[in-house]
Amino acid sequence: MNEPYAGKDAGLFLLTLASVPGLGPARINAIITRFGYQPDLLRASADVFLEVPGIGRSLAEEISGFLSGSKRREEEEASLRQYEELDRHHASLGTNFAPSSPDQPKEI
Repeated sequence: MNEPYAGKDAGLFLLTLASVPGLGPARINAIITRFGYQPDLLRASADVFLEVPGIGRSLAEEISGFLSGSKRREEEEASLRQYEELDRHHASLGTNFAPSSPDQPKEI
């Protein structure tokens, strides 16, 4: 496996997952919990996503198809534009999935 994403790349990875139809916060959290921020997931087969609790065959195929297709590249470009806008305002993207996040918000 490749080195896990970190920093801005991890944020882009989360934004990409959030763009997949049918993936909400709970399923994204389940994917991150199971695999971490692994770049290899962007090329993973549907069978890989079946290892995640709460993801069935249909959704696994949707995820794999989305991540391997041109739609993902469009979403990544949109995410990069969002990051540029954050940088312009000296802001950053925070998530509750980061290991450095306080425990209480993770429980909500």
